[in-house]
Amino acid sequence: MGILPTNSVMIQQELQQGALVPILPEVYARDTTVYAYYPKLDYEHTRTRLFLDYLVEQIAEEKRVKD
Repeated sequence: MGILPTNSVMIQQELQQGALVPILPEVYARDTTVYAYYPKLDYEHTRTRLFLDYLVEQIAEEKRVKD
């Protein structure tokens, strides 16, 4: 048993399966910084850009819902 501060996007499947249960929903870190770590290449893979865009969209949506 433990507490994990994370974005619900990252654990969506576990939440749907009931493996994880949200607690303290009123606690929300508004000024959280998110970093994406990926290798620097001479070009950017399309799938990398799509994934980064997806993360930005999901985090923005979650923030809108929380506000």
